[in-house]
Amino acid sequence: MGRSIIESVKLLAVLAFALPAIAAGLDMFFLRGETTMGAALVVIGVLMILVEKYIDSPFDLPGKLAGSVVETVVKEPEEIDESTSKSNRE
Repeated sequence: MGRSIIESVKLLAVLAFALPAIAAGLDMFFLRGETTMGAALVVIGVLMILVEKYIDSPFDLPGKLAGSVVETVVKEPEEIDESTSKSNRE
């Protein structure tokens, strides 16, 4: 499925912030020896891109989590076999 113009602009804006953070993180990690801060910047940049790709609005994530919890806790009643229901009637 293609992206709309608005979605493309959003992705471009996220990439404008995420790619420099990733580049700075890689520079810190490999060239300067600051492994903790470098790895943190790379992770933050990747998370920015993933959040933009998979989450449409800030309210989607709690809704998805709540839906999965409800599905786990509340189970649908199983369908009764016709053979068992016939034997119970007799």
